[in-house]
Amino acid sequence: MAGLDRLLAPRGIALVGARDESLWARNITANLAASGFAGPVYAVHPRRPAVLGLPTVATLGAVAGEVDLAFVLTGAGAVGQVLTEMAAAGIGGGIVLASGFAESGAEGRAAQRRLADQARALGIALLGPNSMGYVNPHAGVAPFGSGQASAPAAGRVAVITQSGALSGGMLGYLRHRGVGLSLLVSTGNEAVVDTIDLIDQVAADGVTRAVALFLEQLPDPRRLHAAVGRAARAGVAVVALKVGRSEAGQRAALAHTGSLAGDGAVASAALRRCGVVETRGLEELITTAGLLAHLPERPRGRRIAAVTASGGAAEIVADRAADVGLSLPALSPRATGALRDRLPPFATLANPLDVTGYESPQRLARHTRAIDEAMATLVEEDVDAVLAVLSVPTGTAANLDSVRHRFAALGRLVAGAPVPVVLATYTDTALDDFQRDELATNGLHIAGGMDLAVTALGHAARWPALIRDATRQRSAGRERSAGGERSAGGERSAVWRGGDRAAGAAAGPAATPDGVRDGHLRVDRQGTWNEDDGRALVAAAGVPVPPGRLARDAAEAVTAAEHIGLPVALKVCSADLTHKSDVGGVRLGLRTTAEVTTAYHRIRSAVAEAAPDATVDGVLVTAMRPPGVEMLAGVRVDPQVGPVLTVGLGGTWVEVLADVVHRPLPVDADDVRAMVAELRGAALLAGGRGHPPVDVAALVDAVLALCRCADGLGAALREIELNPIVVTPDGAEALDVLVVTGQRGE
Repeated sequence: MAGLDRLLAPRGIALVGARDESLWARNITANLAASGFAGPVYAVHPRRPAVLGLPTVATLGAVAGEVDLAFVLTGAGAVGQVLTEMAAAGIGGGIVLASGFAESGAEGRAAQRRLADQARALGIALLGPNSMGYVNPHAGVAPFGSGQASAPAAGRVAVITQSGALSGGMLGYLRHRGVGLSLLVSTGNEAVVDTIDLIDQVAADGVTRAVALFLEQLPDPRRLHAAVGRAARAGVAVVALKVGRSEAGQRAALAHTGSLAGDGAVASAALRRCGVVETRGLEELITTAGLLAHLPERPRGRRIAAVTASGGAAEIVADRAADVGLSLPALSPRATGALRDRLPPFATLANPLDVTGYESPQRLARHTRAIDEAMATLVEEDVDAVLAVLSVPTGTAANLDSVRHRFAALGRLVAGAPVPVVLATYTDTALDDFQRDELATNGLHIAGGMDLAVTALGHAARWPALIRDATRQRSAGRERSAGGERSAGGERSAVWRGGDRAAGAAAGPAATPDGVRDGHLRVDRQGTWNEDDGRALVAAAGVPVPPGRLARDAAEAVTAAEHIGLPVALKVCSADLTHKSDVGGVRLGLRTTAEVTTAYHRIRSAVAEAAPDATVDGVLVTAMRPPGVEMLAGVRVDPQVGPVLTVGLGGTWVEVLADVVHRPLPVDADDVRAMVAELRGAALLAGGRGHPPVDVAALVDAVLALCRCADGLGAALREIELNPIVVTPDGAEALDVLVVTGQRGE
């Protein structure tokens, strides 16, 4: 974005509306002084001759040519006039602290749109509203409204946060752990400058190696996908903490997919698709970003060796490594031979390795050498990284030389290791100034606590594969775009043609779309479809469904059953009844025409009593199928991400089991196979206990056909679900279908 350099590294700064009694103004001036900012800082106030000891001017026009950044401390109503004055004075960067914009309702949203339009028209790179500002240690400038005792040292982690209130705490934790900062920005409402602009900015600065995002709302997934790709090509990893996950179960949905693919689940899937490492807390966010920023080389895989001086610590590391998908291979004969000569005879030569404790100052020196020698041995193993859990030495007047020698030795060992070496403390305790200085002097970084360190190492080990998958998706998207194709999939195809029905479906005209335009159906129907029409829709896209016919009386039901072949199932067919069994609308395993007749009447009677206001189109007669593994596949439109595919274990217990995986569309066969493999219940598909493996390829084909169908609905799609898809050794069929269409946002 034009003007970001002036915003983030200004020659001079004007504080517009600053007053002596303003806490914000006092914090900003104190932080600018602490950062060592060398440029001029003016207070702009029409009536006060002096503010906070700063040179004071009545208007921005008086500072023309000297100032690149205006920090606007006025109320919301005056911001527009300030922007006009900024443009007249040639000031290209602005920060707006005021609230009262998009967060305050419809009028505030309209005011923010006007503000954004004005800033763009004037060429102003505007941060906020609701922004605390930023801290830029490399440029020596910190126009930042939150109080801070001292900023972290300049370093390689950029923090971009949509929460201003948390930014001060994040700065404190960065310093607490000795994590160097390249830039921290409080983005606020992101009316003009947004998270993605800033990712691009820091990825190109030549300093940043990891970006930590605190997200209250998900950025535009397509722009984020592209920005993370550009960052990865520059060697910059993007890590995020997305809050608001608990909203996932709060939105009512007609289909299971809607309740399962809530905000948190969809956001996680979108972040993963973009190549973003997702974390679950602030400490994990900063620890992971710090590790990714400071490792000279990221791990190539998930095989690690670990060394501690505590058996209990070794057990914690082993358990946590299993939790995050890291493996601890057995030590080689070479390593065990070398370690046997260096460790006490009672030491257990295993991975994780416990070099044992110590009992006296004399043995402490031996213990320190044992840790270093064990690390030197383990880095030669066939592993992707080495984790060393140790106590950070503290310098005193009596031991400064020996402690500094220890830090230097660690620095040489880590720098010369053929694989990444991750250092960690036993618990997340603060580093003192001496420790931070010695670590920085020797190019060392130490993670706070074993749990956080192993978690962060797990993220670092997954990052290369995450980026490969995201890159593959970007490449596939470009190929589809170049070929004029759509997602799915991928093919551009009409999934409904006039009044065609799927094989085995009821004859007669379809009371649904009337054709195809630009590869999409023209769909006028609003809301839920009855299952007969839904089955015909998905079957035309290639989803396998059992033969079925719609019966409007008992005689038609018998005729349909004889045509399809007994045994059959009967289900009420009504757009008003999405969960048919709840109203007595399902009868299974009917083996005679008499049973079919009885079942038809019982269904109509039960439904009339349980749901008297429902419009019933008839009873659907379908072939019975043998049991198999019941799966679910659905596509739901998320307001931010767009169409999202959900695949999981299905059937009546789907919401209880909640064993599902999500991916934003488009997907291909590799994606669907990977989704199935990620399920906790994936082993069910492989058979066992006398059951043969089922046809996973048929399941994948059915899911891809569903995606083509969803794609064909275009803007009319709201939700489409197959549950269950019964998968057997001989194939896969969708036994129940739900389709919901309508204008987005309804």
